[in-house]
Amino acid sequence: MTTTQVASIAKADRKDWARERFRGGENSLLPSYTPDLESLDEEGVRHDVRTSIRHGFFSMFCAGVGLRDAAERRRFLEIAVDEAQGRILVSSGGGGGGSIEAGIANLRELETIGLSHVMFSLPSGPELQTADAIFEYSRRIIDSTNLGIVLYAQSGERFRRFHPGNVPLDIFERLAELPNVVGAKITQVLDPVMTYECCERLGDKLLLGPVNLELAPFMARLCPIQYTAMWQVEACQSPEKPYVNDYLRLLSEQRFDEAAAVYWQMQPLVRLFWDEQAEVLRNGGHPWSHLKYHIWAVGGNGGRLRAAAPDSHNTFPPLTPEDRQRIRETYRACGIEPSENDDEFAVGRVNYANGARPTLSASDNY
Repeated sequence: MTTTQVASIAKADRKDWARERFRGGENSLLPSYTPDLESLDEEGVRHDVRTSIRHGFFSMFCAGVGLRDAAERRRFLEIAVDEAQGRILVSSGGGGGGSIEAGIANLRELETIGLSHVMFSLPSGPELQTADAIFEYSRRIIDSTNLGIVLYAQSGERFRRFHPGNVPLDIFERLAELPNVVGAKITQVLDPVMTYECCERLGDKLLLGPVNLELAPFMARLCPIQYTAMWQVEACQSPEKPYVNDYLRLLSEQRFDEAAAVYWQMQPLVRLFWDEQAEVLRNGGHPWSHLKYHIWAVGGNGGRLRAAAPDSHNTFPPLTPEDRQRIRETYRACGIEPSENDDEFAVGRVNYANGARPTLSASDNY
């Protein structure tokens, strides 16, 4: 199915489409930049799209880390869609912008570019104090598009007035009745009780995509679990050893003992991912340099990322030589032989092959 065909699927068919296509891992596609960090590295982005296809992922979530403006973000998405050529789905965050009109315009643009679905975060603000107001605001935006909508079940404080676990299940249940609302991302830090309630209240209405692989077998006893949504899945597998994809396939088939055996093969990587994320997630961000290194270690382009503004929630810790060594050793402990040349990582695999070399030394933080 071509990208254009995927983007034009009718609303009424979106739930069936998602049940068929949302299987295995959906990774995060991070931007690649030229070694001077001044421009997007188009060939590096294309390399990562091809590597995502080699992993067997069903979709890529385009995460715009370091992108400077709307034009650069649009170009990043265009490159991803053009290289994907329907071989892998392409998603991103969508429907935001501070007003209903801006949210609608954003989704129309993403539809035009050729995305298949988006992650939708519920709006908040002083004028949105009731569940009815939030639902109606969201409904108007979602109704404007044929794109598949994946709701974001996140931790935090914004919606604790509706539920102590911050996931407003009553609103989610109402939105789940819309024909193109197809799933919910169950983010990594939701605790087991909140995750249980999501399964009980939403599992027969939406496809739930957990990030926390440790909870997936329990969830699969309660509702269908066939995919994981919108994170750096490369941190736990390689194209040659697609542990996460295999794990989810076995869970979807109710083959729990075999799934557990796969889990224990990748468990050191699952634990490392938790450890890398924990402190940064508390502040609403991610350790992006570490995640970029994971992508490179199993075949991706790599390359440094632009630093975030000091007041940004995307401020991320430096990647130290010790961090890089720990990542490589953990891959080896799971039977995966990682890339070794940190000079290649620093400038990106494609640029390194074309003769570029870093100004940093191997002892520097990235």
